Amino acid sequence: MSKKKLLSHLWGRVNHDIFAPPQKPISPVVQSTEEQKVEQSKYSPPEKPEESIPPEFQELPMNYGDNRIVLMVRDPHWIFAYWEITAARLMEVQISSGTGDQGLEMALRVYQIAGPADDGRKARRMFDIEITDGSNNWHINVPASNRSYCVEIGLLDDQERFSPLARSNVVTTPRAGISDVQDESWMSVGDECARMYDLSEGREQGNSSRDLQKKPEKLLPHSQFPEAGVEGTT
Repeated sequence: MSKKKLLSHLWGRVNHDIFAPPQKPISPVVQSTEEQKVEQSKYSPPEKPEESIPPEFQELPMNYGDNRIVLMVRDPHWIFAYWEITAARLMEVQISSGTGDQGLEMALRVYQIAGPADDGRKARRMFDIEITDGSNNWHINVPASNRSYCVEIGLLDDQERFSPLARSNVVTTPRAGISDVQDESWMSVGDECARMYDLSEGREQGNSSRDLQKKPEKLLPHSQFPEAGVEGTT
């Protein structure tokens, strides 16, 4: 191709690019909402549905508005107490004590009682435990096993005057060792079987069935056997 034709060709291409009518832009393909969800699911993990927590599995409240203390047995020498005291009950006892809240400490008073059926009237005070750090439960070491205990929670002043807030149930700790109850006699099954074996002449060989009958007749009262020569009836 000559130089003149080459320049003419290039000039025509430039004029075409400059003066050519603009082309319509290609409109993007609009996807539906469902298609977008499907497309997004290819590149991201599926969202977990929100699960509603049933009422019976919801978080437990910190308190129930009761005034009570509950006692439980842990082992022969330890018992466990937990309690709840409302602010209204606390203020009521503070006012009735006449000292307000000055010099009053929360405390547990441990009693030993006669037995589980005792209503606490014969309770014997053993010791007090001062409660610290706003605790609502306590492990209590008791000195003796196989005993019944109850506990009161209350306010203790500087002069050791105790104003009870609530009283617990009665618990009995188990025995720490073996039982001291001894039976008067024990039946030996082996000796009884040996005696019955001797009665049946089991230790002697060669006896007939009539001989086996004669031996018990000698050892047991005669009235328990039919008279001699009388055959039994069927």
